[in-house]
Amino acid sequence: MISVIFKSKMSIIKTIAGINIRSLILGLIIPLLFNCIACHGDRPDLKRGLDSSGMSDSTKESGAPDEYQSVNTMLVLPKNPGPGEVFRILAIGGVNIRNAQIIVSGPSGSLESLKSIIGEELPYWRIDDFTGSSVGKYKVTLIDDKKVVSNLEFIISPREVTLPTGVVWNTLRGWDSSMEVIYSAWINALFQGCDEHASWSALHEVTQNQNQNFLYDYLSLGEDDIDGKNRVIMQPDCADNPFFLRAYFAWKLGLPFGYHVCDRGSLGHNPKAGQWITNETPSSQTHPTMAFNAFLRRVMDGVHSGTARTTLDDENSDYYPVLLERGALRPGTVFADPYGHTLIIVGWVPQTNDHPGLLLSVDAQPDGTVGIKRFWKGNFLFNTSEVVGEPGFKAFRPISVNEGVPCLMQNNTLTASAGFVPFSLQQRKMNNDVFYHTMERLINPQ
Repeated sequence: MISVIFKSKMSIIKTIAGINIRSLILGLIIPLLFNCIACHGDRPDLKRGLDSSGMSDSTKESGAPDEYQSVNTMLVLPKNPGPGEVFRILAIGGVNIRNAQIIVSGPSGSLESLKSIIGEELPYWRIDDFTGSSVGKYKVTLIDDKKVVSNLEFIISPREVTLPTGVVWNTLRGWDSSMEVIYSAWINALFQGCDEHASWSALHEVTQNQNQNFLYDYLSLGEDDIDGKNRVIMQPDCADNPFFLRAYFAWKLGLPFGYHVCDRGSLGHNPKAGQWITNETPSSQTHPTMAFNAFLRRVMDGVHSGTARTTLDDENSDYYPVLLERGALRPGTVFADPYGHTLIIVGWVPQTNDHPGLLLSVDAQPDGTVGIKRFWKGNFLFNTSEVVGEPGFKAFRPISVNEGVPCLMQNNTLTASAGFVPFSLQQRKMNNDVFYHTMERLINPQ
């Protein structure tokens, strides 16, 4: 596993009878050591939760790895905070977000944060709890280094009755850089603190954990209540898993979501995207959660292993390839191996003097089991020779809305200056040794 990484160091060591003894020993011992190492830290009881009827964003540079383009944005959760209900503010930005000040002002003056929880990943995030307040208009201000970097307004009011819409869910806004970083933060928070021993019998067991899921009951429908009559049910396999998570997030926030019906491809013929099915599909269900569950069953029937291995520069696909850089491999990034398996990045464990770094992911199995996997050759298979389709690390292609019509964003619009993880063909035809060496240098840079 590590032979490529240590090649340059080994070349100066004398060989005996044509065999580099030191290289041989390292090649035997290091994989064994890595197989015994799991992500450190207790199983989570993640502390997440929010309230939202507003959000705002602005883009600025940060000193994070790979000149990461940070996006300052905030979200109030749940969607419609009720009178007297504790609400939370999610704030996302650069590394200084941990020291930023969040001010909430309303009819009764300024509110002070009851507690704050910090996320240590890219994108950096924090969650502040605020005591319940009376009906009225409220304003949230994010101050970083004595400068106002973001604002949003929201209303506390009695909840409105949700009526059937005739579609799976209505699109309220398109995906943009702020929504993408919130998605990354949500994936990171959902699995924060988990190690390779963490597993669940179904994906909905993860989203039913109120302490981890900051979108828990965001719609105030009891949709994530473990005992609820109308609760979300998610039991994906590996190909479905990224789509289920993306759909769940999009449903909660009124974002567009879609998937393509693809063929499976063959040697010399990459899987090709066909019909595009979106959340605006007609639905006869009278309850929003039941409409969502029914749609997920349709997603499961349409998505398969070839969906993630379409041609890398195909602009009519659900994914696009990204750079192998620390700032590009955010939580939520999908890895499609050449043989049909997919995993989703959930977090990074930094390298220390005592422990190697780790890149952690989540995958699903045919029986619906969901579990944490670390990056190594045995979990992340990569090969670009004599395989069907083009594998690698990919991000979901954002869906914008133009004059009410959802549109897949094109490759030339997916740039760092626009706040997105940039489109890149770096992985095309990449030698597998180069791939693993590059990833190892990202995980263990020293």
